[in-house]
Amino acid sequence: MKNIYETLTGLNYFSNLVAIIKKSGLEELLAQKKLTFLAPNNAAFGNASAYEPDDPAFKRYLIGNLDDILTDQDSASETLRRHLVPEILSFNELKKRPYVTPLFGEDLPIVSNNGDILIGGASIEIPDVNCTNGLIQVINWVYVPTIFNKAEA
Repeated sequence: MKNIYETLTGLNYFSNLVAIIKKSGLEELLAQKKLTFLAPNNAAFGNASAYEPDDPAFKRYLIGNLDDILTDQDSASETLRRHLVPEILSFNELKKRPYVTPLFGEDLPIVSNNGDILIGGASIEIPDVNCTNGLIQVINWVYVPTIFNKAEA
């Protein structure tokens, strides 16, 4: 079994995320710290309108433009830390919680719906990818810093 960083770099559908990780300088954190990574797949970096929920409460969690995120190390690091939860939480454990608190940014609300869950507006596409230092929850959303939001909150 590989750590979170090794697992992500070995999967083609995380190439955008791996670019952010490399720009952020947080490779070591993802290799060692015990985490749940709410990891956006490549499709999550696409058109915001494809993923924007109707609920205005989620307007602040919009898809980020990859070029904006990669402008500097601080932007990449801040974006990445919005996806890292400093505890290991399985899909079933997440379903029982009202929110998760990432390493950076606001709490992400969790909404259960017919056995599925939304975390800050993101659907879990692939649950519970096991790694030596935690779990990856593959999501279809990118939590971005406020300055990158494409719509008003």
